[in-house]
Amino acid sequence: MMQVWYIGFFLIFVNTLGQILLKKATLVNKRKMIYLSFGYVLFFVAVIVSFYLMKIVELKYFTVIMSSIYVTVLLMSAFIFQESLDKNKITGTILVILGIIVFIGG
Repeated sequence: MMQVWYIGFFLIFVNTLGQILLKKATLVNKRKMIYLSFGYVLFFVAVIVSFYLMKIVELKYFTVIMSSIYVTVLLMSAFIFQESLDKNKITGTILVILGIIVFIGG
């Protein structure tokens, strides 16, 4: 079971990094294609890992893993790009986290 969580964390990491690279590509002029290429390659890897993970884990846990990506992308964007965390973003993130908690507990 522990291996499944490692795969889940890997999926969260790869998906988050892919989204961060695509965001970076929109902000730079130089090396834009490098960021885009790596971002899309990571998304492709995330899709393959998602298909594998859906075969070996209950849908309940897969949904939690995929929902966690919204939180990690927000936090990484705030950390890397110094994006502001306004009231709407914080409220949305809290709702996602509460949804994960309710989903696991129910």
